[in-house]
Amino acid sequence: MAGLQFTAVHVRGLLGLTRTDFQRWLNVLPPFDQAPTQVRTARRFAITDLAFFSLIALLHRGLGLPVTTIARFSASLHDQVNRPSSLSSPAARLFLNRINDDVWEVALEPAGGVSISIDPEPIWKDVYGFIGLQMPVQRELALGLVSVNPLSVRDHVRGRRAS
Repeated sequence: MAGLQFTAVHVRGLLGLTRTDFQRWLNVLPPFDQAPTQVRTARRFAITDLAFFSLIALLHRGLGLPVTTIARFSASLHDQVNRPSSLSSPAARLFLNRINDDVWEVALEPAGGVSISIDPEPIWKDVYGFIGLQMPVQRELALGLVSVNPLSVRDHVRGRRAS
């Protein structure tokens, strides 16, 4: 999936954004505000970028945070979404912690006076559904510690059953 690339048309289709709104997001939100662009060449986005912009839409449209406020922590939010474990364990929660009036941080634990807990699983489900894939089922496997009965030496010889 790391090889899948998407354009602004895909992002706008996923989120129902107008061209103008999405362009504003790209101009305001780090790290995309500093990304080099080429004339007549479409920007390319990874699957994690689709999840990132979905989170931005949730914060902006769902919670009413201004895009300029989101821009203060969007680079660290982008970093969290791009972590390798973000794809393998989408059930981990993200927390937006308000440290003071102007400072927000993105973390894996709540901190500060106000913390917004974000469950990224519905975001990832929407992204995977949009591109026609299913969520990775690896998280559904029971890979925890398991109690196993010890093998009897007389029943096994060199790792094989005695006949």
